[in-house]
Amino acid sequence: MGFFQLPFGLRVAGGEPVDGDRYIAINITARNLYIPQGRGYEGLQVYVESDQTLYILKGSTNSDWVAIAAGGDLTFLYTEPTPQILWTLAHNMGKFPSVTVLNTSGDEVEAFVNHVDDNNLSITFNTATSGTATLN
Repeated sequence: MGFFQLPFGLRVAGGEPVDGDRYIAINITARNLYIPQGRGYEGLQVYVESDQTLYILKGSTNSDWVAIAAGGDLTFLYTEPTPQILWTLAHNMGKFPSVTVLNTSGDEVEAFVNHVDDNNLSITFNTATSGTATLN
């Protein structure tokens, strides 16, 4: 099956979605073009070649993309570049995910996680912290 390059950077097999409703994008920028072009809809799945990750759109904006892990479970990665006592995340996963927090040195840190609802949570630290939170 051959591939062709669409003008906005999406590569789709045979001009149709691959594997039912899934599309292939060369990078996150190309994936994010679905929404302003009116092609995005809740439930849309796009495989991004550059990070080898399948994403599902859980809303109507580019902040609503959620990664699906290899096992089929949802995964969300949040990055906080500025040290903060409180991180507030809208993950839109539709569940109460487990949370792993790493500081910018890559060390796991303890924090208080408050699941506001099945789409939002907050993380509170004893001292201002920057780093990443992985939710799944």
